[in-house]
Amino acid sequence: MYYLGQFIYKNTEKYSPLFVNKFSVYYRYRFYAFVLMFCAIGFIEGRCPTYPDFVKKSLSKQKCSKAILIKPSDIGTTGYIISKSGTYCLSGNVSFKPTKPGQAAITITADQVNLILSGATITQKGKAANTHGVYVDSADETTVYGGTLKGFTGNGMYFYHATAAVAEKIISSYNVGSGLYFEQGDGIFVVLCTAKYNGTKGIWLDSSDNILLEACTCSKNYNNQDIDIS
Repeated sequence: MYYLGQFIYKNTEKYSPLFVNKFSVYYRYRFYAFVLMFCAIGFIEGRCPTYPDFVKKSLSKQKCSKAILIKPSDIGTTGYIISKSGTYCLSGNVSFKPTKPGQAAITITADQVNLILSGATITQKGKAANTHGVYVDSADETTVYGGTLKGFTGNGMYFYHATAAVAEKIISSYNVGSGLYFEQGDGIFVVLCTAKYNGTKGIWLDSSDNILLEACTCSKNYNNQDIDIS
């Protein structure tokens, strides 16, 4: 099991003054010690890695009072598509039974979307192939917060070509694909997430740059592929 606290795997000066090129999981403990030393020495100069402004505004400040409500019945058998910017809040647990392969329970195509899962669980029912819990398609500044994704034939959460993407307090397990899959992303922040018992990988950061993982727990994924940065 990997417990990741303040580990920056790949980062550039776009998001932090600390520059790390290729970083291997093998060196995670040595790197953590280096970051602590770096922060202690450079604290006065403000050189410790920090979140960009949009992340500071979104993390742990999730409120549904003025959000657009998503009811389980809105998702139905074809999924719910978010195509306009704003804050969206899921009102309850979802058993998603798609009518055809390749669908997602919730799809985000708009920029600047804040999706609050409200601690609810989204589960796939039926055997439709390549189905995802939450799918973010080429969107910028998207946050998905606080819920469980379970039993999908694709990935629990799938960010494709997303920029400035945040996943916080997500539990993703028992999916055929990966728990959290980020493909061709730039500026990925994964905070307090858990990925267990997935059929491919726990957290997979595929061809993505500018990555920060903080306090995530991954274990018992297929062939011990808990975290993959490739």
